Amino acid sequence: MSFYFLSSSSSSSSNSWNKNGLNNPDEPVPQNQAAGQPYDSLNPPRGLNPSQITTFNVGIRFHSIGDDSTNAEENIIAKHWALVFTPTFTLTPFSIQVELDNSQADGTLTFPIRVFDTQSSFPLGVYTGTWNDILSLMGSHPMYSTEYSAGWNNCQHWVAVMLVFIEAAGTFKAQRSFRVTERGRYDRVLGVLEKVEGSKLCHKVNVVFQVAQGASVHALGAMFGVNSYVTSFLERSGKGWQERTTFRDPRVFGL
Repeated sequence: MSFYFLSSSSSSSSNSWNKNGLNNPDEPVPQNQAAGQPYDSLNPPRGLNPSQITTFNVGIRFHSIGDDSTNAEENIIAKHWALVFTPTFTLTPFSIQVELDNSQADGTLTFPIRVFDTQSSFPLGVYTGTWNDILSLMGSHPMYSTEYSAGWNNCQHWVAVMLVFIEAAGTFKAQRSFRVTERGRYDRVLGVLEKVEGSKLCHKVNVVFQVAQGASVHALGAMFGVNSYVTSFLERSGKGWQERTTFRDPRVFGL
């Protein structure tokens, strides 16, 4: 399976979004859409102009490790997280899923981008801006050029930091806005980050995810079509990302 990706060289409502709006989060994804399609920057989904201001529903998926067709909100601290962006205006519905993947044999983090005709997700908020904004934020993510750590530098941290950057874009960039619609869920997701020194952030350790991923390492590799998955990640602290590495909160300092 191949993906378009960026490489580095991560309220208690039970509703979810898909192309028809609100839907059951456990609704199975059609088999021909289970893996999605690689995002092609030269041929974006029909109806999407990456440089045009667009309104996106922003949602989150919580996958059981090794099975990205699942999406349930129970025990999210032990699951793989991915963000889903669904344009609200297009006549040809689709969703774009972004996430962190650590399945490269050299430990390099990649950020796969996949397009789905239908992809349910738990709502978080609404972003008005361009798709290029999202690509730019992925490229400036603090975890870029770092190495994976199940406890300290994982997919959950990546998602939470992306949301912080989206918030900042909505505040500081002209003609952009971000509105949280599910505050309880949103705050739980951002709970994997810790505020330090007043205006800086760092990752909280997640021992539960570390153990869960260690037990399912081969299954997670299979999720991304990887034949030989790196099994030594539990021994790595994350190159360039130590346990208390901090970064400036863009919601305070701007982008």
